[in-house]
Amino acid sequence: MNARSEAECYTRYRATARRFELFGAAILAAGVLCYTAFGDSVKWPGVALGAVGLCAFALGAASLRPHNVVKSFALQCMQNPNEEYARGLLNALTAERRIRLTMRSIRMVEGAVITYARTENVDKELAERLAAALHEHVVKKTF
Repeated sequence: MNARSEAECYTRYRATARRFELFGAAILAAGVLCYTAFGDSVKWPGVALGAVGLCAFALGAASLRPHNVVKSFALQCMQNPNEEYARGLLNALTAERRIRLTMRSIRMVEGAVITYARTENVDKELAERLAAALHEHVVKKTF
């Protein structure tokens, strides 16, 4: 795998989430404009369009939350432990100074790191960096 594609998975994930956010905001704005333009005579198309836009915006915004990014890559790394997802998990862990996770999520990330470390074609340095990033950047949520 070349150096360009190593961080590509993480970059694509964030770009897709941003697109959802932007398109959702645009559809929401179109719904609001449609609602205000037609008023009481035809209000349901504007409301429906606004609801779809709000859902897309919320999905994109939630996907960009640091704890959701970490959990997404941890799940992918557990199901398909390869270097691309492991690098994505490392990027997600190191993107923020501190990431607050529940104990269940911490166990899932630990499981992903262990699963990747036990694969046949493991990059030992990457596995060590993942373990170090986990202990350095992840903090247990208090409640």
